[in-house]
Amino acid sequence: MNDTKSATIEECWIIWKDCLGGSDNNSIINQILSMVWDTGVYKLILESRQLRINEEPRNPKINNSFHSFIDRNYFQSLASSIRKITDDRYCVSGKRGVFSLLSLVSDLKKHRYEITRAKYFELRGLEYDIEILKEKESKYIRENIEHSSMAISIPQEITPERSIEAHCLFDKFCAINFGDRSPYDQIDLEFLEKLEKRLSSSKKISGYVDKFIAHASSPESRLLDAYESSVIFISQCWKIQKEICEITDILASFLLGVKFMFLPLESPHYLKYMDIPLVESKNINHIRNCFEKYRTETEQWKFE
Repeated sequence: MNDTKSATIEECWIIWKDCLGGSDNNSIINQILSMVWDTGVYKLILESRQLRINEEPRNPKINNSFHSFIDRNYFQSLASSIRKITDDRYCVSGKRGVFSLLSLVSDLKKHRYEITRAKYFELRGLEYDIEILKEKESKYIRENIEHSSMAISIPQEITPERSIEAHCLFDKFCAINFGDRSPYDQIDLEFLEKLEKRLSSSKKISGYVDKFIAHASSPESRLLDAYESSVIFISQCWKIQKEICEITDILASFLLGVKFMFLPLESPHYLKYMDIPLVESKNINHIRNCFEKYRTETEQWKFE
């Protein structure tokens, strides 16, 4: 199956949930968790570096080779992550399927007529009628409160809150007001296109990755492709990272019915040994010898 056109809406729903929040390492949520965590660690490094600079602004004790290595590799990793998460060239399933936000939104657009309000509740496994749930909840309380000397726990499946939230969420997706709700409401095309538009700034970053990170493009190829810019700033990447998380937030609510913490909880020991130098002065000669050993090795890389 090259895409989900021939799949039932139930099959598509499973594919979309796996794409967004499945256990696969490449699911969108897993990609984001890794990207956001790496940014958090990099911000620790930046702040630590700035503290060192503040101590001696004219001659800060910072190793340029080490920190330029960190900066370069973090930037390339972040840009590549953004490129993967916003890939719009393939479907979410099939031989060349990819797990990306734009592929997911594109698939939702293809099937938006099938996802009516009533069908959405069926796919989520939720009761459509809020009044039915309110009555079930009231009945459960009446039947159990007399026989309990403590607070009672109401089963989640008979409480109306999840269905109320789902109706409000679907209102956003179909651009319908509360009083105009209908079981036949459909997802609004303009709403999905707005999600795509918010990610449009990623194209510049993706283009850079294609030309300078994933591939070593020639000047001629960049000219023929009318490639305009070869300068990308980390601040641009951080802006689109925020957009990615915000769009993933509403899609996770829609498809999975959950909210995520995009920055994973840190280990209690995540700052352990941060106050200890990477290399002590007494070991400088040792690492210098290690580098020279590597130089000697590279000098043997000759074609004979």
